[in-house]
Amino acid sequence: MAGLVTTVDLDADSVRLLQTDGQRVERWATARLYPTTPTPARADERSETEEPGPAPVPGLPTDSDVTSVVRGLVRSSGMKKGTVVASISGLYSIARLLTIPPATGGGTPNVSQAVRDAVASEEMRLRWQLLEPKDEMHRVLVLGAPTDIVEHQVELLRGADLTPSSLETKGMALARAVGKPAALIAHVERTSVDIVLVAEGIPQVMRAQPIPPSASSEERADHVAQALRQTARFHDTHHDDDLPPDTPLFIVGPEAADPVLLESVRAQVDYDYEEFLPDLEYPPSLPVWEYAVNLGLALRGRAPTAGVDGGVVPLYINLMPPRQSFLRLTPATGAGGGMALFALALLGVLYGQLTGSQAETRVLENALAPIEQAVSARRVELGQLSQMEGSIAELQDLTAPWGHVAEIRDLIESTVIDGITISTLTVNPDEVSFAASADSIDIAIDFVEALRATGRFESVEYPRTSTDITQTLKLLPPPAT
Repeated sequence: MAGLVTTVDLDADSVRLLQTDGQRVERWATARLYPTTPTPARADERSETEEPGPAPVPGLPTDSDVTSVVRGLVRSSGMKKGTVVASISGLYSIARLLTIPPATGGGTPNVSQAVRDAVASEEMRLRWQLLEPKDEMHRVLVLGAPTDIVEHQVELLRGADLTPSSLETKGMALARAVGKPAALIAHVERTSVDIVLVAEGIPQVMRAQPIPPSASSEERADHVAQALRQTARFHDTHHDDDLPPDTPLFIVGPEAADPVLLESVRAQVDYDYEEFLPDLEYPPSLPVWEYAVNLGLALRGRAPTAGVDGGVVPLYINLMPPRQSFLRLTPATGAGGGMALFALALLGVLYGQLTGSQAETRVLENALAPIEQAVSARRVELGQLSQMEGSIAELQDLTAPWGHVAEIRDLIESTVIDGITISTLTVNPDEVSFAASADSIDIAIDFVEALRATGRFESVEYPRTSTDITQTLKLLPPPAT
Protein backbone atom coordinates (compact mmCIF):
# COMPACT_ATOMS: atom_id res chain seq x y z
CA MET A 1 0.00 0.00 0.00
CA ALA A 2 1.21 3.52 -0.74
CA GLY A 3 1.49 6.15 1.98
CA LEU A 4 1.52 5.79 5.76
CA VAL A 5 -0.20 2.60 6.97
CA THR A 6 -0.69 1.52 10.59
CA THR A 7 -1.46 -2.18 11.09
CA VAL A 8 -3.03 -3.61 14.24
CA ASP A 9 -2.84 -7.26 15.31
CA LEU A 10 -4.83 -8.10 18.45
CA ASP A 11 -4.79 -11.46 20.21
CA ALA A 12 -6.16 -12.61 23.56
CA ASP A 13 -3.45 -11.02 25.68
CA SER A 14 -1.32 -8.70 23.51
CA VAL A 15 -1.38 -6.15 20.72
CA ARG A 16 1.18 -5.52 18.00
CA LEU A 17 1.39 -2.32 15.95
CA LEU A 18 3.53 -1.88 12.86
CA GLN A 19 3.72 1.15 10.60
CA THR A 20 4.92 1.32 7.01
CA ASP A 21 5.59 4.22 4.69
CA GLY A 22 5.31 2.92 1.15
CA GLN A 23 7.49 -0.21 0.98
CA ARG A 24 9.47 0.54 4.13
CA VAL A 25 8.75 -0.50 7.71
CA GLU A 26 9.16 2.58 9.91
CA ARG A 27 8.06 1.66 13.44
CA TRP A 28 6.74 -1.25 15.44
CA ALA A 29 5.72 -1.88 19.04
CA THR A 30 3.95 -4.46 21.19
CA ALA A 31 2.27 -4.53 24.60
CA ARG A 32 0.45 -7.03 26.77
CA LEU A 33 -3.25 -6.51 27.45
CA TYR A 34 -3.46 -6.96 31.19
CA PRO A 35 -5.35 -4.73 33.63
CA THR A 36 -1.98 -3.58 34.97
CA THR A 37 0.44 -1.15 33.39
CA PRO A 38 1.50 -2.59 29.99
CA THR A 39 5.11 -3.25 29.08
CA PRO A 40 5.51 -2.01 25.50
CA ALA A 41 8.40 -3.13 23.32
CA ARG A 42 10.82 -0.53 22.12
CA ALA A 43 9.92 0.83 18.69
CA ASP A 44 13.44 0.32 17.30
CA GLU A 45 14.79 -2.88 18.83
CA ARG A 46 13.92 -5.21 21.68
CA SER A 47 16.76 -6.62 23.74
CA GLU A 48 16.99 -10.35 24.25
CA THR A 49 17.57 -9.66 27.95
CA GLU A 50 14.50 -7.44 28.31
CA GLU A 51 12.50 -8.29 31.41
CA PRO A 52 9.10 -9.87 30.65
CA GLY A 53 5.92 -7.96 31.33
CA PRO A 54 3.70 -8.48 34.37
CA ALA A 55 2.31 -11.91 35.03
CA PRO A 56 -1.14 -12.44 33.53
CA VAL A 57 -4.13 -12.16 35.81
CA PRO A 58 -7.23 -14.35 35.62
CA GLY A 59 -9.86 -13.27 33.12
CA LEU A 60 -9.76 -11.16 30.01
CA PRO A 61 -8.82 -7.48 29.99
CA THR A 62 -11.73 -5.06 29.92
CA ASP A 63 -12.54 -2.86 26.94
CA SER A 64 -11.13 0.16 28.73
CA ASP A 65 -7.92 -1.76 29.42
CA VAL A 66 -7.54 -2.58 25.72
CA THR A 67 -8.23 0.92 24.45
CA SER A 68 -5.93 2.43 27.08
CA VAL A 69 -3.07 0.08 26.17
CA VAL A 70 -3.46 0.61 22.42
CA ARG A 71 -3.74 4.39 22.75
CA GLY A 72 -0.68 4.49 25.00
CA LEU A 73 1.29 2.27 22.64
CA VAL A 74 0.58 4.55 19.68
CA ARG A 75 1.67 7.55 21.71
CA SER A 76 4.82 5.99 23.20
CA SER A 77 6.01 4.61 19.86
CA GLY A 78 5.60 7.95 18.10
CA MET A 79 3.36 6.50 15.38
CA LYS A 80 1.25 8.72 13.18
CA LYS A 81 -2.02 7.04 12.37
CA GLY A 82 -2.26 7.13 8.57
CA THR A 83 -4.50 4.43 7.06
CA VAL A 84 -5.42 1.85 9.72
CA VAL A 85 -5.73 -1.84 8.82
CA ALA A 86 -6.57 -4.45 11.47
CA SER A 87 -6.82 -8.22 11.78
CA ILE A 88 -9.42 -10.48 13.37
CA SER A 89 -8.55 -13.83 14.90
CA GLY A 90 -9.28 -17.07 13.12
CA LEU A 91 -10.92 -18.27 16.34
CA TYR A 92 -13.80 -15.91 15.56
CA SER A 93 -13.96 -16.30 11.79
CA ILE A 94 -14.81 -18.89 9.17
CA ALA A 95 -13.31 -19.52 5.74
CA ARG A 96 -14.78 -21.58 2.91
CA LEU A 97 -13.61 -22.22 -0.65
CA LEU A 98 -16.79 -22.98 -2.60
CA THR A 99 -17.08 -24.61 -6.02
CA ILE A 100 -20.22 -23.55 -7.89
CA PRO A 101 -21.44 -24.98 -11.22
CA PRO A 102 -22.22 -22.57 -14.07
CA ALA A 103 -25.69 -21.14 -14.37
CA THR A 104 -28.16 -22.85 -16.66
CA GLY A 105 -27.12 -21.99 -20.20
CA GLY A 106 -23.63 -20.99 -19.07
CA GLY A 107 -22.43 -17.78 -17.50
CA THR A 108 -21.88 -16.72 -13.92
CA PRO A 109 -24.28 -18.19 -11.34
CA ASN A 110 -25.99 -16.26 -8.58
CA VAL A 111 -22.96 -16.14 -6.30
CA SER A 112 -24.71 -14.29 -3.48
CA GLN A 113 -27.40 -16.94 -3.22
CA ALA A 114 -24.89 -19.80 -3.46
CA VAL A 115 -22.85 -18.32 -0.61
CA ARG A 116 -25.90 -17.87 1.60
CA ASP A 117 -27.03 -21.44 0.87
CA ALA A 118 -23.60 -22.83 1.80
CA VAL A 119 -22.98 -20.64 4.86
CA ALA A 120 -26.43 -19.89 6.21
CA SER A 121 -26.27 -17.63 9.24
CA GLU A 122 -28.02 -14.34 9.86
CA GLU A 123 -25.57 -13.53 12.66
CA MET A 124 -22.47 -13.84 10.47
CA ARG A 125 -20.99 -10.99 8.46
CA LEU A 126 -20.13 -12.73 5.19
CA ARG A 127 -17.88 -11.40 2.43
CA TRP A 128 -16.57 -13.24 -0.60
CA GLN A 129 -14.47 -12.93 -3.72
CA LEU A 130 -14.96 -14.64 -7.07
CA LEU A 131 -11.79 -16.45 -8.16
CA GLU A 132 -10.58 -17.73 -11.49
CA PRO A 133 -12.74 -20.65 -12.73
CA LYS A 134 -11.26 -24.15 -12.71
CA ASP A 135 -12.51 -27.06 -14.83
CA GLU A 136 -15.49 -24.91 -15.90
CA MET A 137 -16.52 -24.53 -12.26
CA HIS A 138 -16.70 -21.17 -10.53
CA ARG A 139 -14.73 -20.81 -7.31
CA VAL A 140 -15.59 -18.40 -4.50
CA LEU A 141 -13.53 -17.67 -1.40
CA VAL A 142 -15.89 -16.87 1.48
CA LEU A 143 -14.91 -15.32 4.81
CA GLY A 144 -17.17 -14.53 7.71
CA ALA A 145 -17.21 -13.51 11.35
CA PRO A 146 -20.00 -12.91 13.86
CA THR A 147 -21.39 -9.41 13.36
CA ASP A 148 -21.19 -8.59 17.07
CA ILE A 149 -17.51 -9.64 17.22
CA VAL A 150 -16.65 -7.51 14.18
CA GLU A 151 -18.49 -4.46 15.48
CA HIS A 152 -17.01 -4.87 18.96
CA GLN A 153 -13.44 -4.99 17.68
CA VAL A 154 -14.00 -1.97 15.46
CA GLU A 155 -15.43 -0.03 18.41
CA LEU A 156 -12.44 -1.01 20.57
CA LEU A 157 -10.05 0.42 18.00
CA ARG A 158 -12.15 3.54 17.53
CA GLY A 159 -12.01 4.03 21.27
CA ALA A 160 -8.22 4.02 20.95
CA ASP A 161 -8.42 6.65 18.18
CA LEU A 162 -7.59 4.07 15.50
CA THR A 163 -10.53 3.79 13.11
CA PRO A 164 -9.75 0.95 10.68
CA SER A 165 -10.53 1.22 6.99
CA SER A 166 -10.12 -2.54 6.58
CA LEU A 167 -10.57 -5.60 8.77
CA GLU A 168 -9.10 -8.89 7.53
CA THR A 169 -8.71 -12.36 8.98
CA LYS A 170 -5.25 -13.32 10.17
CA GLY A 171 -5.24 -16.17 7.67
CA MET A 172 -5.59 -13.82 4.71
CA ALA A 173 -2.83 -11.58 6.04
CA LEU A 174 -0.50 -14.55 6.61
CA ALA A 175 -1.02 -15.95 3.11
CA ARG A 176 -0.20 -12.53 1.66
CA ALA A 177 2.82 -12.06 3.92
CA VAL A 178 4.40 -15.35 2.84
CA GLY A 179 3.57 -14.70 -0.81
CA LYS A 180 4.09 -18.30 -2.01
CA PRO A 181 1.89 -20.25 -4.47
CA ALA A 182 2.04 -23.20 -2.04
CA ALA A 183 2.78 -23.09 1.68
CA LEU A 184 1.89 -24.37 5.13
CA ILE A 185 1.84 -21.58 7.71
CA ALA A 186 1.53 -21.79 11.49
CA HIS A 187 1.07 -18.52 13.40
CA VAL A 188 1.64 -19.43 17.04
CA GLU A 189 0.39 -17.27 19.91
CA ARG A 190 0.35 -18.07 23.62
CA THR A 191 -3.32 -19.08 23.60
CA SER A 192 -4.00 -20.14 20.00
CA VAL A 193 -2.56 -21.13 16.64
CA ASP A 194 -3.75 -20.05 13.17
CA ILE A 195 -3.06 -22.54 10.36
CA VAL A 196 -3.12 -21.57 6.66
CA LEU A 197 -2.66 -23.93 3.73
CA VAL A 198 -1.95 -22.19 0.43
CA ALA A 199 -2.21 -24.11 -2.86
CA GLU A 200 -2.42 -22.76 -6.42
CA GLY A 201 -1.90 -19.28 -4.97
CA ILE A 202 -5.13 -19.49 -2.93
CA PRO A 203 -5.49 -19.98 0.83
CA GLN A 204 -7.42 -23.25 0.54
CA VAL A 205 -7.70 -23.88 4.27
CA MET A 206 -7.69 -21.28 7.08
CA ARG A 207 -8.42 -22.48 10.59
CA ALA A 208 -7.52 -21.76 14.19
CA GLN A 209 -7.62 -23.66 17.44
CA PRO A 210 -7.06 -22.65 21.06
CA ILE A 211 -4.04 -23.64 23.13
CA PRO A 212 -4.14 -23.77 26.94
CA PRO A 213 -2.36 -20.66 28.23
CA SER A 214 -0.48 -22.79 30.77
CA ALA A 215 0.93 -25.15 28.08
CA SER A 216 4.68 -25.74 28.12
CA SER A 217 6.79 -25.25 25.00
CA GLU A 218 6.64 -29.00 24.23
CA GLU A 219 2.86 -29.13 24.76
CA ARG A 220 2.33 -26.04 22.60
CA ALA A 221 4.51 -27.62 19.88
CA ASP A 222 2.39 -30.78 19.97
CA HIS A 223 -0.78 -28.71 19.45
CA VAL A 224 0.78 -26.89 16.49
CA ALA A 225 2.19 -30.01 14.84
CA GLN A 226 -1.11 -31.87 15.18
CA ALA A 227 -3.01 -28.94 13.64
CA LEU A 228 -0.58 -28.82 10.70
CA ARG A 229 -0.87 -32.56 10.02
CA GLN A 230 -4.67 -32.47 10.23
CA THR A 231 -4.82 -29.54 7.81
CA ALA A 232 -2.59 -31.29 5.26
CA ARG A 233 -4.67 -34.49 5.51
CA PHE A 234 -7.89 -32.52 5.09
CA HIS A 235 -6.55 -30.93 1.90
CA ASP A 236 -5.35 -34.24 0.46
CA THR A 237 -8.68 -35.93 1.24
CA HIS A 238 -10.71 -33.25 -0.58
CA HIS A 239 -8.45 -32.70 -3.61
CA ASP A 240 -7.31 -34.90 -6.48
CA ASP A 241 -3.71 -33.78 -6.04
CA ASP A 242 -1.95 -34.11 -2.69
CA LEU A 243 -0.01 -31.21 -1.27
CA PRO A 244 3.46 -31.39 -2.88
CA PRO A 245 6.11 -32.78 -0.51
CA ASP A 246 8.34 -29.76 -1.21
CA THR A 247 5.70 -27.34 0.13
CA PRO A 248 7.54 -24.96 2.47
CA LEU A 249 6.61 -24.74 6.13
CA PHE A 250 6.57 -21.33 7.84
CA ILE A 251 6.36 -20.98 11.62
CA VAL A 252 5.68 -17.41 12.70
CA GLY A 253 3.95 -15.51 15.48
CA PRO A 254 4.92 -14.27 18.97
CA GLU A 255 5.88 -17.79 20.11
CA ALA A 256 7.90 -18.67 17.00
CA ALA A 257 11.13 -17.46 18.64
CA ASP A 258 10.89 -20.31 21.18
CA PRO A 259 13.70 -22.70 20.09
CA VAL A 260 12.12 -25.68 21.86
CA LEU A 261 8.80 -25.16 20.08
CA LEU A 262 10.45 -24.53 16.73
CA GLU A 263 12.64 -27.66 16.86
CA SER A 264 9.80 -29.87 18.10
CA VAL A 265 7.33 -28.78 15.38
CA ARG A 266 9.90 -29.23 12.62
CA ALA A 267 10.63 -32.76 13.88
CA GLN A 268 6.94 -33.74 13.83
CA VAL A 269 5.93 -32.35 10.42
CA ASP A 270 7.11 -33.78 7.08
CA TYR A 271 7.60 -30.46 5.31
CA ASP A 272 10.79 -28.46 5.03
CA TYR A 273 10.98 -25.37 7.22
CA GLU A 274 11.66 -22.08 5.40
CA GLU A 275 12.66 -18.78 6.95
CA PHE A 276 10.05 -16.06 6.68
CA LEU A 277 11.37 -13.12 4.61
CA PRO A 278 8.61 -10.59 3.79
CA ASP A 279 8.73 -8.54 0.59
CA LEU A 280 9.21 -5.19 2.32
CA GLU A 281 12.16 -3.04 3.34
CA TYR A 282 12.75 -3.38 7.08
CA PRO A 283 15.57 -2.91 9.61
CA PRO A 284 17.45 -6.08 10.61
CA SER A 285 16.30 -5.51 14.21
CA LEU A 286 12.64 -6.18 13.29
CA PRO A 287 11.50 -9.62 14.54
CA VAL A 288 9.60 -10.39 11.35
CA TRP A 289 8.21 -13.69 12.65
CA GLU A 290 6.42 -11.88 15.48
CA TYR A 291 4.89 -9.26 13.18
CA ALA A 292 3.95 -11.60 10.31
CA VAL A 293 0.25 -10.68 10.47
CA ASN A 294 1.05 -6.95 10.54
CA LEU A 295 3.37 -7.33 7.55
CA GLY A 296 0.67 -9.17 5.62
CA LEU A 297 -1.81 -6.40 6.40
CA ALA A 298 0.73 -3.82 5.21
CA LEU A 299 1.11 -5.72 1.92
CA ARG A 300 -2.64 -5.51 1.26
CA GLY A 301 -3.31 -4.80 -2.41
CA ARG A 302 0.20 -5.74 -3.54
CA ALA A 303 0.37 -9.51 -3.70
CA PRO A 304 -1.41 -10.89 -6.79
CA THR A 305 -3.00 -14.31 -6.48
CA ALA A 306 -5.47 -16.38 -8.45
CA GLY A 307 -8.31 -14.03 -9.27
CA VAL A 308 -10.60 -12.93 -12.04
CA ASP A 309 -9.19 -12.79 -15.60
CA GLY A 310 -6.14 -14.94 -15.02
CA GLY A 311 -5.14 -13.66 -11.60
CA VAL A 312 -5.11 -9.87 -12.00
CA VAL A 313 -7.23 -9.25 -8.91
CA PRO A 314 -5.41 -9.67 -5.55
CA LEU A 315 -7.25 -11.44 -2.78
CA TYR A 316 -8.81 -8.75 -0.64
CA ILE A 317 -11.90 -9.37 1.48
CA ASN A 318 -12.84 -6.60 3.91
CA LEU A 319 -15.01 -7.52 6.92
CA MET A 320 -15.51 -3.91 8.02
CA PRO A 321 -19.13 -2.94 8.73
CA PRO A 322 -20.65 -0.71 6.01
CA ARG A 323 -19.74 2.94 6.31
CA GLN A 324 -22.44 5.56 6.65
CA SER A 325 -22.63 7.74 3.58
CA PHE A 326 -24.54 10.94 3.00
CA LEU A 327 -25.87 9.74 -0.35
CA ARG A 328 -27.29 6.29 -1.00
CA LEU A 329 -28.53 6.11 -4.57
CA THR A 330 -31.70 4.04 -4.47
CA PRO A 331 -35.03 4.57 -6.25
CA ALA A 332 -36.38 6.08 -3.00
CA THR A 333 -33.53 8.38 -1.93
CA GLY A 334 -31.54 8.88 -5.13
CA ALA A 335 -34.31 10.76 -6.93
CA GLY A 336 -35.01 13.09 -3.99
CA GLY A 337 -31.33 13.86 -3.42
CA GLY A 338 -30.68 14.42 -7.10
CA MET A 339 -33.72 16.67 -7.47
CA ALA A 340 -32.65 18.66 -4.40
CA LEU A 341 -29.23 19.34 -5.89
CA PHE A 342 -30.79 20.15 -9.26
CA ALA A 343 -33.35 22.47 -7.71
CA LEU A 344 -30.71 24.43 -5.82
CA ALA A 345 -28.65 24.92 -8.96
CA LEU A 346 -31.73 25.85 -10.98
CA LEU A 347 -32.93 28.39 -8.44
CA GLY A 348 -29.56 30.11 -8.40
CA VAL A 349 -29.65 30.65 -12.18
CA LEU A 350 -33.29 31.65 -12.32
CA TYR A 351 -32.97 34.11 -9.46
CA GLY A 352 -30.43 36.13 -11.42
CA GLN A 353 -32.52 36.06 -14.62
CA LEU A 354 -36.01 36.81 -13.34
CA THR A 355 -35.47 39.68 -10.88
CA GLY A 356 -37.40 42.05 -13.19
CA SER A 357 -40.73 40.50 -12.29
CA GLN A 358 -42.12 41.13 -8.83
CA ALA A 359 -44.50 38.17 -9.00
CA GLU A 360 -41.78 35.78 -10.08
CA THR A 361 -39.51 37.14 -7.37
CA ARG A 362 -42.13 36.23 -4.75
CA VAL A 363 -42.30 32.72 -6.21
CA LEU A 364 -38.55 32.38 -5.95
CA GLU A 365 -38.50 33.67 -2.38
CA ASN A 366 -41.04 31.01 -1.41
CA ALA A 367 -39.01 28.36 -3.26
CA LEU A 368 -35.86 29.23 -1.35
CA ALA A 369 -37.48 27.95 1.87
CA PRO A 370 -36.66 24.46 3.30
CA ILE A 371 -35.42 22.18 0.53
CA GLU A 372 -38.41 19.85 0.64
CA GLN A 373 -40.74 22.75 -0.09
CA ALA A 374 -38.40 24.06 -2.79
CA VAL A 375 -38.43 20.79 -4.68
CA SER A 376 -42.22 20.32 -4.65
CA ALA A 377 -42.94 24.01 -5.42
CA ARG A 378 -40.49 24.12 -8.31
CA ARG A 379 -41.98 21.00 -9.92
CA VAL A 380 -45.35 22.81 -10.12
CA GLU A 381 -43.88 26.12 -11.23
CA LEU A 382 -41.82 24.58 -14.02
CA GLY A 383 -45.03 23.33 -15.60
CA GLN A 384 -46.79 26.70 -15.25
CA LEU A 385 -44.16 29.23 -16.23
CA SER A 386 -43.31 28.68 -19.90
CA GLN A 387 -40.90 31.63 -19.88
CA MET A 388 -38.53 29.57 -17.74
CA GLU A 389 -37.87 27.03 -20.50
CA GLY A 390 -35.10 29.07 -22.01
CA SER A 391 -33.35 29.37 -18.66
CA ILE A 392 -33.62 25.64 -18.11
CA ALA A 393 -32.07 24.96 -21.49
CA GLU A 394 -29.25 27.35 -20.66
CA LEU A 395 -28.69 25.57 -17.35
CA GLN A 396 -28.45 22.27 -19.19
CA ASP A 397 -25.78 23.69 -21.43
CA LEU A 398 -23.82 24.92 -18.43
CA THR A 399 -23.94 21.68 -16.46
CA ALA A 400 -23.35 19.03 -19.15
CA PRO A 401 -23.28 19.19 -22.93
CA TRP A 402 -25.37 16.06 -23.34
CA GLY A 403 -27.84 16.30 -20.50
CA HIS A 404 -28.41 18.08 -17.22
CA VAL A 405 -27.57 17.05 -13.68
CA ALA A 406 -30.73 15.02 -13.13
CA GLU A 407 -30.20 13.06 -16.36
CA ILE A 408 -26.65 12.10 -15.40
CA ARG A 409 -27.75 11.29 -11.87
CA ASP A 410 -30.46 9.00 -13.26
CA LEU A 411 -27.87 7.36 -15.51
CA ILE A 412 -25.58 6.55 -12.57
CA GLU A 413 -28.54 5.44 -10.47
CA SER A 414 -29.59 2.96 -13.15
CA THR A 415 -26.26 1.12 -12.75
CA VAL A 416 -26.36 0.81 -8.94
CA ILE A 417 -26.89 -2.78 -7.82
CA ASP A 418 -27.37 -4.33 -4.37
CA GLY A 419 -24.16 -4.03 -2.38
CA ILE A 420 -23.05 -0.70 -3.91
CA THR A 421 -23.08 2.56 -1.92
CA ILE A 422 -22.39 5.89 -3.64
CA SER A 423 -20.84 8.39 -1.20
CA THR A 424 -20.10 11.36 -3.53
CA LEU A 425 -21.27 12.36 -7.02
CA THR A 426 -20.15 15.41 -9.00
CA VAL A 427 -21.25 16.28 -12.55
CA ASN A 428 -19.10 18.64 -14.62
CA PRO A 429 -19.67 19.81 -18.21
CA ASP A 430 -17.83 16.87 -19.81
CA GLU A 431 -17.18 14.41 -16.99
CA VAL A 432 -18.65 12.82 -13.87
CA SER A 433 -16.74 11.98 -10.68
CA PHE A 434 -17.92 9.65 -7.94
CA ALA A 435 -16.74 7.61 -4.97
CA ALA A 436 -18.42 4.32 -4.13
CA SER A 437 -17.89 1.23 -2.01
CA ALA A 438 -18.92 -2.36 -2.72
CA ASP A 439 -19.69 -5.20 -0.35
CA SER A 440 -17.29 -7.47 -2.27
CA ILE A 441 -14.93 -7.34 -5.23
CA ASP A 442 -17.30 -9.26 -7.51
CA ILE A 443 -20.08 -6.74 -6.78
CA ALA A 444 -17.63 -3.96 -7.62
CA ILE A 445 -16.82 -5.63 -10.94
CA ASP A 446 -20.54 -6.07 -11.74
CA PHE A 447 -21.03 -2.35 -11.07
CA VAL A 448 -18.21 -1.45 -13.46
CA GLU A 449 -19.71 -3.72 -16.12
CA ALA A 450 -23.05 -1.92 -15.72
CA LEU A 451 -21.35 1.48 -16.14
CA ARG A 452 -19.60 0.25 -19.27
CA ALA A 453 -22.84 -1.10 -20.71
CA THR A 454 -24.43 2.38 -20.72
CA GLY A 455 -22.10 3.48 -23.55
CA ARG A 456 -21.98 6.98 -22.03
CA PHE A 457 -18.44 6.89 -20.63
CA GLU A 458 -15.20 6.88 -22.56
CA SER A 459 -13.46 4.44 -20.21
CA VAL A 460 -14.30 2.70 -16.93
CA GLU A 461 -11.45 0.91 -15.12
CA TYR A 462 -11.89 -2.27 -13.09
CA PRO A 463 -11.09 -2.05 -9.35
CA ARG A 464 -7.99 -4.15 -8.83
CA THR A 465 -7.01 -3.90 -5.17
CA SER A 466 -10.05 -3.09 -3.10
CA THR A 467 -13.81 -2.69 -2.99
CA ASP A 468 -13.49 1.10 -2.94
CA ILE A 469 -14.23 2.65 -6.35
CA THR A 470 -13.22 6.24 -7.04
CA GLN A 471 -13.30 7.32 -10.68
CA THR A 472 -13.61 10.34 -12.93
CA LEU A 473 -15.34 9.33 -16.17
CA LYS A 474 -15.38 11.34 -19.40
CA LEU A 475 -18.91 11.66 -20.75
CA LEU A 476 -19.80 10.60 -24.28
CA PRO A 477 -22.87 11.85 -26.18
CA PRO A 478 -25.93 9.64 -26.08
CA PRO A 479 -26.48 7.30 -29.04
CA ALA A 480 -28.20 8.94 -32.00
CA THR A 481 -31.93 8.22 -32.19
